Amino acid sequence: FNGGIRLVGMYKAGMHVRQVRGDFPEYRNFILPSEACRHVMSLFKDTVSAQIRATENSFTMQSDRAWYRSKLVEGEFMPYRKIIEMDRPNSATVDPVELLASIKRACAIRDDGKGHRLKCVVSDGSIHISMRNMDGEESADECRVEIDGDDGDFSLFPPRLISALETLECGTIRISYLDRTRAVVFSPINSDVENFRVLQPMIDHGR
Repeated sequence: FNGGIRLVGMYKAGMHVRQVRGDFPEYRNFILPSEACRHVMSLFKDTVSAQIRATENSFTMQSDRAWYRSKLVEGEFMPYRKIIEMDRPNSATVDPVELLASIKRACAIRDDGKGHRLKCVVSDGSIHISMRNMDGEESADECRVEIDGDDGDFSLFPPRLISALETLECGTIRISYLDRTRAVVFSPINSDVENFRVLQPMIDHGR
Protein backbone atom coordinates (compact mmCIF):
# COMPACT_ATOMS: atom_id res chain seq x y z
CA PHE A 1 0.00 0.00 0.00
CA ASN A 2 1.07 3.63 -0.29
CA GLY A 3 3.85 4.34 2.21
CA GLY A 4 4.65 0.88 3.49
CA ILE A 5 3.94 -2.85 3.57
CA ARG A 6 0.90 -4.69 4.88
CA LEU A 7 1.74 -8.13 6.28
CA VAL A 8 -1.04 -10.71 6.50
CA GLY A 9 -0.33 -13.94 8.34
CA MET A 10 -2.79 -16.82 8.24
CA TYR A 11 -2.72 -19.78 10.60
CA LYS A 12 -5.16 -22.38 11.86
CA ALA A 13 -6.23 -20.42 14.94
CA GLY A 14 -6.64 -17.04 13.26
CA MET A 15 -5.02 -14.21 11.34
CA HIS A 16 -2.68 -11.28 12.00
CA VAL A 17 -2.66 -8.13 9.86
CA ARG A 18 0.19 -5.73 10.52
CA GLN A 19 1.04 -2.50 8.73
CA VAL A 20 4.75 -1.61 8.54
CA ARG A 21 5.87 1.83 7.44
CA GLY A 22 8.51 2.06 4.74
CA ASP A 23 9.39 3.15 1.24
CA PHE A 24 7.88 0.63 -1.16
CA PRO A 25 6.89 2.70 -4.23
CA GLU A 26 5.46 -0.08 -6.39
CA TYR A 27 2.28 -1.91 -5.40
CA ARG A 28 2.90 -5.65 -5.26
CA ASN A 29 0.88 -8.50 -3.79
CA PHE A 30 2.89 -11.64 -3.05
CA ILE A 31 2.75 -14.75 -0.87
CA LEU A 32 5.74 -16.06 1.08
CA PRO A 33 6.02 -19.75 2.07
CA SER A 34 5.58 -20.33 5.80
CA GLU A 35 9.14 -21.66 6.09
CA ALA A 36 10.48 -18.48 4.50
CA CYS A 37 8.58 -16.39 7.06
CA ARG A 38 10.26 -18.30 9.88
CA HIS A 39 13.71 -17.74 8.33
CA VAL A 40 13.05 -14.02 7.91
CA MET A 41 11.91 -13.69 11.53
CA SER A 42 15.04 -15.47 12.72
CA LEU A 43 17.57 -13.69 10.50
CA PHE A 44 16.19 -10.17 10.90
CA LYS A 45 14.88 -10.34 14.47
CA ASP A 46 16.99 -7.43 15.76
CA THR A 47 17.27 -5.53 12.49
CA VAL A 48 16.32 -1.84 12.56
CA SER A 49 15.92 -1.46 8.79
CA ALA A 50 16.19 -3.69 5.75
CA GLN A 51 15.69 -3.55 2.01
CA ILE A 52 12.97 -5.71 0.44
CA ARG A 53 12.69 -6.57 -3.23
CA ALA A 54 9.91 -8.64 -4.82
CA THR A 55 9.81 -9.83 -8.43
CA GLU A 56 7.23 -12.01 -10.16
CA ASN A 57 8.55 -15.18 -8.53
CA SER A 58 11.09 -14.27 -5.85
CA PHE A 59 11.48 -12.31 -2.62
CA THR A 60 14.75 -10.83 -1.32
CA MET A 61 15.45 -9.17 2.03
CA GLN A 62 18.80 -7.64 2.90
CA SER A 63 20.25 -5.66 5.81
CA ASP A 64 23.78 -4.65 6.72
CA ARG A 65 24.20 -8.02 8.51
CA ALA A 66 22.00 -10.57 6.72
CA TRP A 67 20.67 -11.52 3.30
CA TYR A 68 17.84 -13.90 2.36
CA ARG A 69 16.05 -14.95 -0.81
CA SER A 70 13.02 -17.17 -1.32
CA LYS A 71 10.70 -18.28 -4.07
CA LEU A 72 7.12 -17.00 -3.87
CA VAL A 73 3.95 -19.07 -3.66
CA GLU A 74 1.87 -18.96 -6.84
CA GLY A 75 -1.78 -17.97 -6.63
CA GLU A 76 -3.98 -15.26 -5.14
CA PHE A 77 -4.17 -14.53 -1.44
CA MET A 78 -7.57 -14.86 0.20
CA PRO A 79 -9.69 -11.67 0.61
CA TYR A 80 -8.67 -11.13 4.22
CA ARG A 81 -10.44 -7.78 4.57
CA LYS A 82 -13.80 -9.51 4.26
CA ILE A 83 -12.97 -11.39 7.47
CA ILE A 84 -11.98 -8.20 9.32
CA GLU A 85 -14.96 -6.21 8.05
CA MET A 86 -17.51 -8.95 8.78
CA ASP A 87 -20.38 -7.53 10.79
CA ARG A 88 -19.68 -7.81 14.52
CA PRO A 89 -22.17 -5.46 16.20
CA ASN A 90 -20.84 -6.02 19.72
CA SER A 91 -17.56 -4.73 21.12
CA ALA A 92 -15.66 -4.09 24.34
CA THR A 93 -13.05 -1.34 24.74
CA VAL A 94 -10.22 -2.07 27.17
CA ASP A 95 -6.67 -1.19 28.16
CA PRO A 96 -4.55 -4.07 26.75
CA VAL A 97 -2.04 -3.85 29.62
CA GLU A 98 -4.78 -4.34 32.22
CA LEU A 99 -6.40 -7.12 30.20
CA LEU A 100 -3.08 -8.90 29.72
CA ALA A 101 -2.41 -8.75 33.47
CA SER A 102 -5.84 -10.27 34.19
CA ILE A 103 -5.25 -13.04 31.67
CA LYS A 104 -1.87 -13.94 33.14
CA ARG A 105 -3.35 -14.08 36.65
CA ALA A 106 -6.14 -16.37 35.39
CA CYS A 107 -3.52 -18.58 33.70
CA ALA A 108 -1.54 -19.04 36.93
CA ILE A 109 -2.82 -22.61 37.31
CA ARG A 110 -2.03 -23.59 33.74
CA ASP A 111 -0.07 -26.84 33.44
CA ASP A 112 1.51 -28.64 30.50
CA GLY A 113 -1.69 -30.37 29.48
CA LYS A 114 -3.12 -29.66 26.06
CA GLY A 115 -6.52 -28.25 25.23
CA HIS A 116 -6.62 -25.46 27.80
CA ARG A 117 -9.09 -22.76 27.01
CA LEU A 118 -9.57 -19.32 28.47
CA LYS A 119 -13.25 -18.51 28.81
CA CYS A 120 -14.09 -14.81 28.41
CA VAL A 121 -17.50 -13.45 29.46
CA VAL A 122 -18.28 -9.82 28.61
CA SER A 123 -21.07 -8.38 30.78
CA ASP A 124 -21.89 -5.71 33.37
CA GLY A 125 -19.00 -3.47 32.37
CA SER A 126 -16.27 -6.09 32.71
CA ILE A 127 -14.69 -9.06 31.02
CA HIS A 128 -14.56 -12.09 33.31
CA ILE A 129 -11.72 -14.49 32.47
CA SER A 130 -11.53 -18.03 33.81
CA MET A 131 -9.59 -21.26 33.27
CA ARG A 132 -9.71 -24.85 34.45
CA ASN A 133 -6.61 -27.06 34.29
CA MET A 134 -6.24 -30.82 33.83
CA ASP A 135 -6.54 -31.42 37.60
CA GLY A 136 -9.90 -29.67 37.77
CA GLU A 137 -8.52 -26.57 39.49
CA GLU A 138 -10.09 -23.26 38.50
CA SER A 139 -8.87 -19.68 38.55
CA ALA A 140 -10.46 -16.42 37.44
CA ASP A 141 -9.89 -12.69 37.17
CA GLU A 142 -11.70 -9.75 35.61
CA CYS A 143 -10.98 -6.44 33.95
CA ARG A 144 -13.16 -3.35 33.47
CA VAL A 145 -14.33 -2.65 29.91
CA GLU A 146 -16.69 -0.32 28.07
CA ILE A 147 -19.31 -2.39 26.26
CA ASP A 148 -21.02 -1.27 23.06
CA GLY A 149 -23.82 -3.62 22.09
CA ASP A 150 -24.79 -6.92 23.68
CA ASP A 151 -22.96 -9.02 26.24
CA GLY A 152 -21.10 -12.05 24.94
CA ASP A 153 -18.83 -14.97 25.71
CA PHE A 154 -16.15 -16.86 23.83
CA SER A 155 -13.26 -19.22 24.60
CA LEU A 156 -9.75 -18.64 23.24
CA PHE A 157 -6.41 -20.45 23.27
CA PRO A 158 -4.31 -18.61 25.92
CA PRO A 159 -0.97 -18.32 24.01
CA ARG A 160 -2.72 -16.86 20.95
CA LEU A 161 -4.63 -14.33 23.07
CA ILE A 162 -1.53 -13.28 25.02
CA SER A 163 0.46 -12.93 21.78
CA ALA A 164 -2.32 -10.80 20.25
CA LEU A 165 -2.30 -8.36 23.15
CA GLU A 166 1.50 -8.16 23.30
CA THR A 167 1.80 -7.27 19.61
CA LEU A 168 -0.97 -4.68 19.25
CA GLU A 169 1.24 -1.89 20.66
CA CYS A 170 -1.44 0.69 21.43
CA GLY A 171 -3.08 2.42 24.38
CA THR A 172 -6.62 1.11 23.92
CA ILE A 173 -8.05 -1.82 21.97
CA ARG A 174 -11.47 -2.83 20.74
CA ILE A 175 -12.58 -6.46 20.99
CA SER A 176 -15.31 -7.09 18.41
CA TYR A 177 -17.47 -10.21 18.59
CA LEU A 178 -20.77 -11.70 17.44
CA ASP A 179 -21.22 -15.05 19.18
CA ARG A 180 -19.12 -17.87 20.64
CA THR A 181 -18.68 -19.57 17.24
CA ARG A 182 -17.40 -16.58 15.21
CA ALA A 183 -13.90 -15.17 15.02
CA VAL A 184 -13.03 -12.42 17.50
CA VAL A 185 -11.21 -9.31 16.21
CA PHE A 186 -8.71 -7.35 18.33
CA SER A 187 -7.85 -3.92 16.89
CA PRO A 188 -6.26 -0.65 18.10
CA ILE A 189 -8.36 2.47 18.62
CA ASN A 190 -7.34 5.89 17.28
CA SER A 191 -4.35 4.53 15.38
CA ASP A 192 -3.33 5.30 11.80
CA VAL A 193 -1.57 1.95 11.55
CA GLU A 194 -3.50 -1.21 10.70
CA ASN A 195 -2.79 -3.90 13.26
CA PHE A 196 -5.47 -6.56 13.61
CA ARG A 197 -5.47 -9.91 15.33
CA VAL A 198 -8.30 -12.26 14.40
CA LEU A 199 -8.67 -15.29 16.68
CA GLN A 200 -10.88 -18.32 16.09
CA PRO A 201 -12.74 -19.41 19.23
CA MET A 202 -12.33 -22.82 20.83
CA ILE A 203 -15.85 -24.22 20.59
CA ASP A 204 -17.23 -26.42 23.32
CA HIS A 205 -19.58 -28.72 21.41
CA GLY A 206 -21.00 -30.01 24.67
CA ARG A 207 -22.68 -26.71 25.45
